[in-house]
Amino acid sequence: MDNSKGRTQLKPLVRLAIQQGNAELVSSYLDLGGDVNARDQRGRTPLILAAIKGDIDLCRILLGRGADVHSIDEEGLSAIAYATGKGLAEVASVIEAAHEISEETELADTLEFEFDSEFFGDWLPEGEAIAPEDSKEIRIKLTEVQQEVSSHTIVDDDGDWNDVEIHLPDTDALSTTQDLQRVDVQEMLGTLIGAATQFGFFNASHVESISTEVEGLADGAFAQHLTQLLGDLGFIKDESSGWNPGPTIDDSADLIGLDEEAHQYLVDLAARINDPYSSLSRDVKLSVLLGRDGEERIGRMMSVAISEACSAISIDEEAIEALLGLSEHIRENFHLVGRISRLGDEGAADSDTPDEVDIRADVPGGDERSRVFLAGLKQVALMRAGRKPNEKVRLDRAIQDLELTINGIRTIHRLVGRKNTKLTDSVERLNRLECEMFSANMRLAISVASKYSWSTLPQMDLLQEAFIGLLRATEKFDFSRGFKFSTYATWWIRQAMTRAIGDRGRLIRLPVHIFEKVSKLSRVAREEGFDSLREMPIKALSEASGIASSEVAKTVDLIDDAVLWSDTPEVENLVSTVADDTQTPEEVATLEDFRRFMNACVDGLTPKEKRIIRHRFGLEGGVEKTLEEVGGMLNVTRERARQIEAKALAKLRRPAVLDELKIHL
Repeated sequence: MDNSKGRTQLKPLVRLAIQQGNAELVSSYLDLGGDVNARDQRGRTPLILAAIKGDIDLCRILLGRGADVHSIDEEGLSAIAYATGKGLAEVASVIEAAHEISEETELADTLEFEFDSEFFGDWLPEGEAIAPEDSKEIRIKLTEVQQEVSSHTIVDDDGDWNDVEIHLPDTDALSTTQDLQRVDVQEMLGTLIGAATQFGFFNASHVESISTEVEGLADGAFAQHLTQLLGDLGFIKDESSGWNPGPTIDDSADLIGLDEEAHQYLVDLAARINDPYSSLSRDVKLSVLLGRDGEERIGRMMSVAISEACSAISIDEEAIEALLGLSEHIRENFHLVGRISRLGDEGAADSDTPDEVDIRADVPGGDERSRVFLAGLKQVALMRAGRKPNEKVRLDRAIQDLELTINGIRTIHRLVGRKNTKLTDSVERLNRLECEMFSANMRLAISVASKYSWSTLPQMDLLQEAFIGLLRATEKFDFSRGFKFSTYATWWIRQAMTRAIGDRGRLIRLPVHIFEKVSKLSRVAREEGFDSLREMPIKALSEASGIASSEVAKTVDLIDDAVLWSDTPEVENLVSTVADDTQTPEEVATLEDFRRFMNACVDGLTPKEKRIIRHRFGLEGGVEKTLEEVGGMLNVTRERARQIEAKALAKLRRPAVLDELKIHL
């Protein structure tokens, strides 16, 4: 039976979120109107996928959103069947309970309720309504009143409610405030902060025990807030556990209580007042989206401000000197030219990626742009040296031809200072315009960043990289080339995200081109309905992606990141059984002391005896040599070397030396 017709296709990203146990992303998908009973390529619903993973919390969320417990996949198995087959009794019981409730609800819907006839005993039928007689006078008066009402202009004397701000107390903040007032909690916090102040670090188990006491969870919101507070106070988190007990209350200890600032910090964290993401959300809500006309308006004003800044530089000797001084920085680091000038960006409008605009400096031909810019600076220097009083226009034109970016203008202004008022005014105007363009496109950056939530980078790190890409796009944007800023910025944001994930998303970094190939193959595998890249056959993956099978095989071998043995219990247990041959500090010190004693004993011998003893017993380089090897070093026979050795050992067997040797042994 084909169940694919008429059913909603489950998005690959949502399926991946379910398999990773990301309840927040799944809830967001459902809040946006996503189908809770959508199916993937194998006919599995979100509830079936959650049951396969054994995520009981996710199962409860899906059941609460109306997930169908009767749904089966293409293999004829339901969520209950999968949970039972994997031995997940708790998950199966939760789904079965929802199954029984749904059956009782269906049974209740079929019942017919009989109404008590006594309830309707006093009911009387209404009489037939009689229309009033038509009166011409009344009709005329009604018409006049209607005309008077229609001509009346309403004057609203009420205040604008948009200017009224109502701040209601946050329940989480009130709960945290109440918990912090408890004597036992204050004593535990005082002990924790006192120990952290004394030793410079705090143990994670201490935080977990306090969090359990406050909200009943070891890793709840209070634990995160307390860890953030201690980190901001400069204390280091110690992850070790087992040997260190939880915080205890010591009446004799000098307890350091939370001061008002730290107390308020925890309350604000609970109320999300000082939460970075909440603050960012408020800023995004206040941002106003721009249309193409708005983008062109800001782009045109930026272009005018840059032109005026170049004119201000052309009439200021100190500013020109700062501009020419950029040549030294570019010669030392030629890729910086991409941040200072747009020279060489002519093909950017037709490019598929900003890599061709900004990363030319990373390839052998990338210094071509620096040569062009340095040639322009040389032209400015020649005009400055031989110009006449009436040649200011030519110098201005030469500086304009350098196509300085906003960052380039800022760099010169930073070197010159605020002495040049015209340049300062232009920079301040550019800052305002850049801020306006950035604020208007924050939602775009967040939207692009959300598509990379599958990476291992934290959410705020992803948003930060997206905003960096947006800032770079704002610096490089040129409205005169005719393309929309949102399209241009999307490429820069994607590039920033890809580079960040490639650089910091793995324990061992992959080259950029390899990472992009892995991303492409993973996208193809998800579109084909596979949960991971390794599940799809190499041949099918090659045909779907258009990449040679050999290249696909090499890429697939690189997808697995290195795993720390301490993060894998099985490997950690295996490593713990291996004998450690490393010497302890005590053993090293004892051996070094014995070596110094032996060298002191040998120093009483003749040079030849000393050399033979050192090489024979490994005092020289730690390697023992044979008599034949020692004889070869001294140009004597093996027998002669043995005789010298015997004579030296006889000297070392003196009673005084033996008594000292017994002490060391």
